[in-house]
Amino acid sequence: MIEGVIFDFNGVIIDDYLLQKEVWSRISEMARNRPVTDEEMTQNISWYPHGGYDYLDVKRALSSEQVDELARKKSAITKELFDSDALLQLTPGFRSF
Repeated sequence: MIEGVIFDFNGVIIDDYLLQKEVWSRISEMARNRPVTDEEMTQNISWYPHGGYDYLDVKRALSSEQVDELARKKSAITKELFDSDALLQLTPGFRSF
């Protein structure tokens, strides 16, 4: 008999693509003065470990302190958007499961 089930959060319980794209777009605007495109997000940023810092090439263009500051800003933006709940959606079929 099954007593419990463990699910991964991102992409299984919630579809957070819009939230993640908004977060990375804001960071990209700070780092390179333009948001990320859907193509960049799906083909590059979402596959990088720790997100898109390497893809955005900010490590080469910015000091480690500036990259750390971007990481802090990314965390704050992510928390703000998670708290607002505006861009979070349950994955289709999860509620009925």
